[in-house]
Amino acid sequence: MDSNEGKFSVFETVCFIVTIIISKLFFTDISRLVRETGTAAWQSTFISCIVSLFFFYIVLFLMKKFPGQHVYEIYESVLGKPIAVILGLLFFSYAIFYAGTNLREFAEIMKAYSFPFTPLYLTITCVLIVTAIFNYFGIECMVRVSVIFFVPIAIGVVLILALAAPTYDAYLLRPFWGYGMTNTVFTGILRSSAYSEILALTVIIKSLQGFKNFKKAGFLSLALSGIVLMISMMLYIMSFGYTLGQEKLSAFFELSRIIYISRFFQRVESVFLFIWVISSVITVAAAVYIALSTYCKVFRLKNHRPLIYPVEFLVFTVAILPDNVMQLMDINIQITRKYSLFLLYLVPVLVLIISAVFKKKGGSVSGKDA
Repeated sequence: MDSNEGKFSVFETVCFIVTIIISKLFFTDISRLVRETGTAAWQSTFISCIVSLFFFYIVLFLMKKFPGQHVYEIYESVLGKPIAVILGLLFFSYAIFYAGTNLREFAEIMKAYSFPFTPLYLTITCVLIVTAIFNYFGIECMVRVSVIFFVPIAIGVVLILALAAPTYDAYLLRPFWGYGMTNTVFTGILRSSAYSEILALTVIIKSLQGFKNFKKAGFLSLALSGIVLMISMMLYIMSFGYTLGQEKLSAFFELSRIIYISRFFQRVESVFLFIWVISSVITVAAAVYIALSTYCKVFRLKNHRPLIYPVEFLVFTVAILPDNVMQLMDINIQITRKYSLFLLYLVPVLVLIISAVFKKKGGSVSGKDA
């Protein structure tokens, strides 16, 4: 699979990771966080970003000890092949679950707002066809597409926030700590896995042309994503308040629907629909790629293309499992954005500790990677 990974710069990597992380703006994440923390949702996501920066800083030490290695290769070097295989299959399963969850969430919102008479399975199938094409050409294809559409996505987000300005009321941010400081901090720590997409860098590290690029891309992506999500949540609360804000299905879609300049310029949400679709498709495609990459590493496979359709079928199966959108929000989304930190963040920390205790590290690295 290495032959299809390609090479890309820090800027391209940042565009790719930020696109994946901020795609949550168009999902149910904002309204769910408002429901859990009230007016302090924007503070909670800031805390989540800080926690993610802390764990990413720890991951940096692990990646520096094993320069240029895929994260699975590191687990195999430190823990041995049997345990590494178990962890690899666990991460593979999680990537499938993550992709299916995001895909179903996207399909539910599309059905609720844009295509009420379109069957869910049809929307899901259409997205999977596109993600299969992405993965056929490899991660480089996804990154290039992310770069092309990053500016339109950024402009779209800024325009939505700016055009909705007449509805903002700073008074709606009170009480400052929402449901309490303890609840805000605790929720922020748990929901730090909402930024866990940053760990995709540990899978594509060979394409980043050095540890310095890995480090720079990671910090820039987290910082930029954290700022965008925090400001967006703050302005969303200033527009709807926490009582009405927690009832919306898609926060950003609702924000775009209330934009009114004149009778000739209203209901502009359809104009911004394409940025939501593009970011969502790239997110699902990236998760499928991580699943394919991990599986190929576990079983020493060089060609990932024969696996694309079986993996896509597994993603489809996960996507259609929830009976309704409430079950999706209460189980699947809670796992991926609240409790997955125990797998995604703590495992690398434990591996780093074990490698330090047993003094294990990778081979030497050139000056470019140091």
